[in-house]
Amino acid sequence: MSRLEITYPDNGIFTQPIRTTHEGFSGGSEVKCIQIGNRSPEHYYTNISVSVEKVGGVDVDVGDIFSSNGWGIKLLSLEEEPTEKDWANRLSNQSLDLDNIGDEENASTDQIQKVWIRIFCPGHSDPDILMSKLKLQYNTLLVNNAVT
Repeated sequence: MSRLEITYPDNGIFTQPIRTTHEGFSGGSEVKCIQIGNRSPEHYYTNISVSVEKVGGVDVDVGDIFSSNGWGIKLLSLEEEPTEKDWANRLSNQSLDLDNIGDEENASTDQIQKVWIRIFCPGHSDPDILMSKLKLQYNTLLVNNAVT
């Protein structure tokens, strides 16, 4: 199968939409982590990008820092959970470019990239379980010595 595998760190399968709960009155954020990796020894992946499609159930237009309801998602790729300073240096609802996984010679099936997701709820929002959605794009290429 020639697609990237997305899981949670506990190896649970990642499904969309991303469900988050927010108390609403005081606002706040919830952080989740996903892992992206290759399980195909015949393929490698380039131009990997994660972008925000919806936050809190509202479509996000490219370039918008917040959705129309004030919600936002920040994306970071780090090995460890980001610090408040890391999050502060990242704008909301911006796409995240990841490193290539594998190359012409090696599929790199052991390479995992973590993506940290911080969903922000503005204060004075109604408490709710809300749905957000990400989009993963990439190019799939055959490893030179792959048997097809």
